[in-house]
Amino acid sequence: MYRNLLDILKEGPLKISILGSGNWASAISKIVGTNAKNNYLFENEVKMWIRDEIVNGEKMVDIINKKHENTKYLQGVPLPHNIVAYSDMSKVINNADLLIFIIPSQYLESVLHLIKEDKSIKIEKHVKAISLTKGFIVKNNKMILCSKYISNSLDVPCCALSGANIAMDVAMECFSEATIGGDDKDALPIWQRVFDMPYFKINCVNESTGVE
Repeated sequence: MYRNLLDILKEGPLKISILGSGNWASAISKIVGTNAKNNYLFENEVKMWIRDEIVNGEKMVDIINKKHENTKYLQGVPLPHNIVAYSDMSKVINNADLLIFIIPSQYLESVLHLIKEDKSIKIEKHVKAISLTKGFIVKNNKMILCSKYISNSLDVPCCALSGANIAMDVAMECFSEATIGGDDKDALPIWQRVFDMPYFKINCVNESTGVE
């Protein structure tokens, strides 16, 4: 049975998960972690999926969880302590209400394939997704927007966030703006609260094609 986000909120705060760990994903995780910690709508812990990667002899997952910094892709920028990294994708996706995709477009197709093929992963019918992936997917000589590709692959509504943003500028809290687009009116105000900060202002529109 379909339930909207208001129904889910009656049961408790919304659980946010991030898929991606590059410089853009890490800059955004700083925003999302801060907003989750300070807003009663969201569960305090924000889960972040990271590929198994070794940096200077140490697992990236352990570096982020112990040092609270992505020393490879966003060195010198502290991440909120409520950002918790996992290499097991099922632990990040299962029970999540909000999925944030910040994966380079060249890897998005393979990641979505992993999600669909992993029988231990279950995406609930009420889940909302958003794409912060830059670029697009090419299939059979046709261009597919990343938000549409995510939506079609996982059968979830997917908005898109885009803007003239540079990861390090956002991480250093230089003022910038972005737009969230999508026809999911239930999700737009929630996504705005996930990302909006005094230094990262979010506007919303009711379509994603122009945004991407």
